[in-house]
Amino acid sequence: RDRDKAAWDAQTLLATTLLNELSVAIRSVRPGARMIRQLDSTRQYIQARLVDGYTVDDVRHVIEIYKAESRHNPKTLNYFNHQTPFLPDNFARNLPRTIEDAGKPTGFQANPTPR
Repeated sequence: RDRDKAAWDAQTLLATTLLNELSVAIRSVRPGARMIRQLDSTRQYIQARLVDGYTVDDVRHVIEIYKAESRHNPKTLNYFNHQTPFLPDNFARNLPRTIEDAGKPTGFQANPTPR
């Protein structure tokens, strides 16, 4: 029991730190945004990915992907919050992306086909 509580406390601390980093990232692309409140309900999505075995660096990478894409894509900006990036399918889909590709304007092709 003590070991389980210690693991939970460590994970909660990590999720708290990552949620703060998420808030800062959101505010960097939407300056008027409020900091995300530290509640179990706002931490649960990040915490769930950590429980699934993803690393802190994985979570940070997905935050950076959303931040890069939100700079030029208003649709992504609408979904850059404490929940959407960390839903299982969204997280898995964005994890392999590069920050460079996420930062390109929508519709940009890295290797356009010659005509």
